[in-house]
Amino acid sequence: MDQNKNKPQSVHKDLRLNDLNNLSYKEALRLLTKPFPISAIQFRPDREVNVSGKKLYKVVPYLDTRYIILRLNNVVPGNWNLETKIFPISQNEENVYGFYATSTLTILGVSHSDVGSSFILENDLDKLRRQQVKLDPKGAVTDSIRRVAALHGIGLYLWFLKKDLLVEDLRELKDKSKKVVEYEKYILEVGRLLYDKGLEMSFGEEI
Repeated sequence: MDQNKNKPQSVHKDLRLNDLNNLSYKEALRLLTKPFPISAIQFRPDREVNVSGKKLYKVVPYLDTRYIILRLNNVVPGNWNLETKIFPISQNEENVYGFYATSTLTILGVSHSDVGSSFILENDLDKLRRQQVKLDPKGAVTDSIRRVAALHGIGLYLWFLKKDLLVEDLRELKDKSKKVVEYEKYILEVGRLLYDKGLEMSFGEEI
């Protein structure tokens, strides 16, 4: 009887769990860039659009930053570092209406940097002054983390989505309407395609 038959599979066919401490950056990327489970993908409304006289909401997916941290901790534990700096967006010292953040993510000695932002729209400034809207740098920080992680290939496939998700009611996101479920499948398909054929795509080959 094969004693290894019922043993759990390794996280990657070329790597075993006890090899993770000795990964090269290139080897680590094969694990870091794997598509995430759909539970790691969240949606936010981007803007209202008019389609044939009908008001719809364009919704965009984004990666939950907690899953980025979880993957880094599991694939390169102790071998990554994140540095973030926050700066106010303002016309003067008293009127801060947003933030931008710069993040540098270093993985196994390889560093990338990017910028994220969050701000109050002009028509919400009065609400901010009356403290009806909260101004929080968190959005800028998480935006910069997602963007710098993508420079390492983590969640990069979300930038390759060519189809838009348009919904009539934002409650469809919470209720998981058929349209939303189909779009989630599309996200996974693009993620798997980029993971398997990313090299060919980077040279301009049609997949």
